[in-house]
Amino acid sequence: MSSTRTTLGEITETITSGSRGWARYYAKDGALFLRMTNLPRDGVRLLMDDLAYVRVPESLAEAERTRVRRDDVLVSITAELGKIGFVDGDIGEAFVNQHVALLRPNPESVVPGFLAQYLASPPQRKRFQRLNDAGAKAGLNLKTIGDFTVDLPSVP
Repeated sequence: MSSTRTTLGEITETITSGSRGWARYYAKDGALFLRMTNLPRDGVRLLMDDLAYVRVPESLAEAERTRVRRDDVLVSITAELGKIGFVDGDIGEAFVNQHVALLRPNPESVVPGFLAQYLASPPQRKRFQRLNDAGAKAGLNLKTIGDFTVDLPSVP
């Protein structure tokens, strides 16, 4: 089977991350606020045992940009780099924080669940860890995520 080498930027509609300063919106209930603690070290199933919530004003422009949808792929971009989460169903209203990149795969270019599994594979996680942009503090920027190469199988 042949494969095609491309980048995450070429096969996604959006690559973004959450914004700083959302602490003032923390609440006991409301929309889910997905953090690195919700991304597994193995696999892609979101960890839902340590949840945080936010109540976000509708007028907040950042809310739409960081809103999570079904089939989004989430990547940790600080501290423990390359943890992957996949939104495989309806989790209700949810947003990502600044430590998580949100990738919205273009379904005409890649099957979102396949992409999540591919990125969660040990070789790809190791690649994320080697791409650390900072010295002492681990971090990936969104350009690095967009330039991340992937080998996709050719599908008839």
